[in-house]
Amino acid sequence: MLLVCIAVLFPAMVFAQSPPAPSPPSPDTLDRIRTALSSPPALDMQTPLWEPTETPHQFGIFTFKTPDSGGEALRLSVPIGELVTRAIRSVKAAQYHRAERKAREEVADVVQQLDALAPQK
Repeated sequence: MLLVCIAVLFPAMVFAQSPPAPSPPSPDTLDRIRTALSSPPALDMQTPLWEPTETPHQFGIFTFKTPDSGGEALRLSVPIGELVTRAIRSVKAAQYHRAERKAREEVADVVQQLDALAPQK
């Protein structure tokens, strides 16, 4: 029943809401369009939007550099090697400190065991 209602009402709604026919453009509008199309573009795509600088700008670990080619808008430099080296050094330092702490705990346990075995005075 629902499917029949949809099948009957859907075409009626589609045809009932047809858009109004567009009115023909006025001669003034056509003249303005022709004038706009005949004039040169206002934006020259060959000139940069900002003045390039030779010194790169730093923002945290990122370095913003001037574009090299016409299609580039921004050059971003990230020091991947430095970040990886820093991460490896942090992991090695953590391993070293963990091993040092474990060795200190073992020495402290051995000293406690020797104190327990030593005769009391």
